[in-house]
Amino acid sequence: MPTTRASARKAAESDAKPEPQYENGAAKAGSKRKPESKAASEDKAHKSSKAHSGQAATDAEKKSPTKAKPKSSGGAVKSDAGREEAQPSNIVEKGLIYFFTRGRVGVEEPESAKDLQPSYIVLRPIPSGAELGKGPIQDHRTCRLIALPKKVLPTSGRNRFMAFVEKAGQSMEKLKVNFFRGYEKETKTRGMRETPPVKPVAEGVHALTTTGRSSHLAYMLTVPSEVGELQDDLGLSQKGSFVISQEPKFGRLSWMPIPEANFLDYPNAQILLIGEAQNGFGHAVEPTKEDEKQSKATPQEELETLENEGQIRIEGLGGSDAIFAGLHVSKKEYSPVVTT
Repeated sequence: MPTTRASARKAAESDAKPEPQYENGAAKAGSKRKPESKAASEDKAHKSSKAHSGQAATDAEKKSPTKAKPKSSGGAVKSDAGREEAQPSNIVEKGLIYFFTRGRVGVEEPESAKDLQPSYIVLRPIPSGAELGKGPIQDHRTCRLIALPKKVLPTSGRNRFMAFVEKAGQSMEKLKVNFFRGYEKETKTRGMRETPPVKPVAEGVHALTTTGRSSHLAYMLTVPSEVGELQDDLGLSQKGSFVISQEPKFGRLSWMPIPEANFLDYPNAQILLIGEAQNGFGHAVEPTKEDEKQSKATPQEELETLENEGQIRIEGLGGSDAIFAGLHVSKKEYSPVVTT
């Protein structure tokens, strides 16, 4: 028989009745419980309400596609209250950035872009007030895997390339198991074919910034120490920036800025990358007038500080091999970072 609203409400009220109170964990047979005072009853109701609210929040977090918030406990990422207070207000997010390629099926050593599958970016945010210390980065579920179907990055305003958030809320361990590794696949026409593991191209630091009217992704590389032919072919320079926009929503026809980083935390979200600057940052690091009045650091100063900390961390982890420690993978499993 279908459940009516009245019967459902009655059942819910029945379920909500308080359980019998026990003394020392067990009910006494035939004992009578003293009626609770009004204050005790209200206090119990308040605690029960908080418990239900906490459970509801937990359930919502499990269903939400968004990532876990960046943490700074232990490891190389350290909290700094002074740094957070001086953080430029138009930095939406900061953290580490990685660039990868993968050869097409059956191609172990790609020689040009035509030998590649889509290239990838991994964004690994850290807390806004954090600084980079020594050692590997903590492996929290904060990483985003972004696919670049064009295989190369846009290098000028004429280049407008679509990209997709393939995975969000990922740990490096999960990416290693589900993405970094190579695998074999049987095809109907050519039998068993091997897809090679990813090839790290570069590591660096990034800042996602906003001017209100537009959003920008700026980066500085820490590995390799000098950009080579491979990085240049993919559109990378020692530092650079892109205009980054999210797909049109709410009936709008134009691409929109990204005012908050969690707009990128949905798998399959579409983004548009437009080349802005190479060996520079364009408008990506312009300070706000309000921040200038308050003598806050500029986005460029914060990014350069982060890059300097990253360089010190890299040197402590063994130079260019640090990318493997940062990714929580063995360098024996993957190709080294090359420049040619």
